[in-house]
Amino acid sequence: MGEFVWPFISIILQGNGLGESKIGLVLGFGNLLPLVFRVPLGYVLDRIESPSRFLILLFLLPLPLLLIAFTSVHDAFYGVILALMLWVGRLPYLPLSLALFNRKNSSPTTRKALNSFVLVQHFILGIVGLLAGTTLYFFGISSSIEAVGILTLILNIWIVSTHTQLPDRMTTKTKRTQILFPGKAETWMLLAFFSFHFVNAPLLPFTELFLRGITKNSSFIPLVSAIAELTMVIMSLIYSRWLSRLPVTKVILASFLAQPLRLFALSHAHSPWAILAIALLDGWGAGLFAMTSLIWARERARENQVFNQFVGYIDLAVVLGGVFGSFTAGAMISRWGFSGFAARDIWPSLLPPFFLFSYRFFARKEEKAL
Repeated sequence: MGEFVWPFISIILQGNGLGESKIGLVLGFGNLLPLVFRVPLGYVLDRIESPSRFLILLFLLPLPLLLIAFTSVHDAFYGVILALMLWVGRLPYLPLSLALFNRKNSSPTTRKALNSFVLVQHFILGIVGLLAGTTLYFFGISSSIEAVGILTLILNIWIVSTHTQLPDRMTTKTKRTQILFPGKAETWMLLAFFSFHFVNAPLLPFTELFLRGITKNSSFIPLVSAIAELTMVIMSLIYSRWLSRLPVTKVILASFLAQPLRLFALSHAHSPWAILAIALLDGWGAGLFAMTSLIWARERARENQVFNQFVGYIDLAVVLGGVFGSFTAGAMISRWGFSGFAARDIWPSLLPPFFLFSYRFFARKEEKAL
């Protein structure tokens, strides 16, 4: 659902009368809203062995209902309100599935398990993105998104009705769950994640807006995400086959280095086919990041029952990066255009490797102290 829908939120807002700078503000505030809920959600998921049907219903049901309402609103003000509510509605999906998956694969071989989780997730997203491009060739944006919302609502009702709760929802281990506070080393890594997504988060929606301006063929737009997602699958396979034995920080560095290359290419891109080709770099960087950030959280959590809180802090860093990045990108594009924005954004994209080296320095100091 997300792969089909999120590329078009900014386009629908534009159709309701919002300019690039205001769309940047909406994207930024939308990313800001989950900050209130993400770490408490991680703490709850660390403690709950098996969520009840009511909790599953509370997590899954609001998003498709909000989406169906969003497609029928053509007023700028109410469109913005519903768009912001959609960001809150999407929040529980991935943390819930990741928490349940992690509990079933909590052995020391978690690298392979988490790699499989990311691979399957992005494979499905890529296929849905390809189907979205085909669907939009024959139908309009609003009717297609409304149909996706109805289908997702039916699927969520089926998930809730077939969910079986375990008899004991709170195990001895999870009762000892503590509240996590990041240390110095973790803070540097979170800064690296923040700066990565400061640049990365606004790139896709504004690239799709730029693509919308150079071609009237709507079926091109979801193909950008689809190519990126399928490239993530390829990167998952490459990681599993050749890179999984490397220290996780070296693979994270490889994901960071894709970003300045992507920005340089975008600053010189002027055709739909060039945009689609550059999506390969998006898949490279985001694909390696998606795997290695989870593996880093698992390894830093070690045997403590704080994995979901670690992931919560990663999400906070990502969200904050997206907030400030969206605000900044919207203002820069309004002033310099998309190509000028991409050229100037190369410099902030060099910050994540610097923060990563700082993390390694403090992590080594911690290891020596132990």
